[in-house]
Amino acid sequence: MDAALLKEKAAGFTLPKLPTEIDCPPGDIFDLPTKADLVNMINKISDIPSQLRVFMVEMGTDLTAEAKAEMEGIIKEIESYMETFEEILKPYWKTGTVRDWSKEAKEAITDLLAEFHMYIPAKILELISKIIPVPLKLNVIGIDIDILRITTAEHQQEIIDQLSGMGSDIKAQIEALKNQDPPLSPEELKKMMEGMISGEIDKYFKMIPSVYQQFAGQYGIEVNEWKAKATWSWVKSEIQDWIQNSLFKAFKSLISVFDLIWSMLGLPSITALFTMDIPKIIQSLIDTVKAKYGDIKNLTIEEAQKFREELKSLLLDLQIGPFSIKQIIGDAVKESVTSLEDQINELIVAARDFSINWQKKIMFEWVKIVKAFFDAIGLGAIFELVGLTLCNFLKMLAFPFKIDVKFPSVDKLATIGITLATATTVFSSGSMGTGESPTSTDRVVNEVTTTAGQTVIAGSFVDGDVLVVNKNDLKTAFTGYSVVDGDIVLTTAAAEGDNYLVIPRGS
Repeated sequence: MDAALLKEKAAGFTLPKLPTEIDCPPGDIFDLPTKADLVNMINKISDIPSQLRVFMVEMGTDLTAEAKAEMEGIIKEIESYMETFEEILKPYWKTGTVRDWSKEAKEAITDLLAEFHMYIPAKILELISKIIPVPLKLNVIGIDIDILRITTAEHQQEIIDQLSGMGSDIKAQIEALKNQDPPLSPEELKKMMEGMISGEIDKYFKMIPSVYQQFAGQYGIEVNEWKAKATWSWVKSEIQDWIQNSLFKAFKSLISVFDLIWSMLGLPSITALFTMDIPKIIQSLIDTVKAKYGDIKNLTIEEAQKFREELKSLLLDLQIGPFSIKQIIGDAVKESVTSLEDQINELIVAARDFSINWQKKIMFEWVKIVKAFFDAIGLGAIFELVGLTLCNFLKMLAFPFKIDVKFPSVDKLATIGITLATATTVFSSGSMGTGESPTSTDRVVNEVTTTAGQTVIAGSFVDGDVLVVNKNDLKTAFTGYSVVDGDIVLTTAAAEGDNYLVIPRGS
């Protein structure tokens, strides 16, 4: 078929025009593009090979050898680029037994965002532990977790292996089966291995709250691989929750240790953590809809669709803090195939994780308000992590922002019936619209390093409205001074390099 007829039959088949570079996502830990923004950005690229393959099948023998070669070249370029994504986003990107780029991308971004939200509090807790005793180990459903290692790929893989039925003890049992004398037949060995792995996956899966036990067959689908992923997702949320509670306790301990400075700064007490029984609320919604429809497995296709839409609608409208789940997730993630279990699981995970992250937002906004205190005791630098952006985090992972995909020219594509859509902006800043963070309390804490024999700290201070603390003893008020004509006069001349904090009294 000649080019004109080919173009006419293709009817202007359109592919997205890719930018040459992906913009770094805007926003700090509390003001990010939604998961849908991130996933759909990747899927715009990953969907191109499948779109082209469908186009090639539809065109059939009408497609010239030259046009087919051009399209296969594009497919190869895109798949090569997506393999770079996979490599960079390990261990977040898990390759499925059957390749589904959109599902893999969604799961990878979900894990990446969870890691981002866990990384900052874990690092802050680690730094605080150098000042006051803080426990840094916990056990979740029988799994030992080291907070100092939890952000490493190695420790996460150890946990994933246990939850997936491939922990060291199961591997040892499998090796024993392989070396059994007399040997088992291949069929017997396979059956026993699968039973061991499945039993181990179920052991952990059954320990998590029932509302998170998707993919267990209640809607018709039971997949061990997905059950293990659901368990790991829940374990991560438990780790985040534990870290936040530990931070809350650590902040309270810091306040009590340095209560003299705290009271002089006139700072507020730590904000109580936001609490909401997410599993109970979601389970109640699910039970309400189930009671209306009866046994889900016996529904007709039309009834099942109504059940699905009604349940999704209720879950999407669920409020966490000031946001609904629909706002939290963003627009629907575009997937070629998705099960009811997968859709419900995504909404449940979004509700659970955001409730934890909303607690963190409240806590860290309090940190910003009282930053003068942390600056005064020399811990201000720790909280610079609060401002770490997703962009910074992705750069740490060597994320491939440059899209080095070579498309044929627009004119060349036109000869084979393909047009390119207008390029669009990938991200919009502040998709969640969480608003401005509060400014820190306006308390100027002056740090003074003295020279040998110094007796005067010049200023415009008012007697009774200022506290002087020797930085070598932050717990005790320093009394060897008076305020004379606005200056602080030391009773005893200072030595070279003495450090004092001059703190105005809070209102």
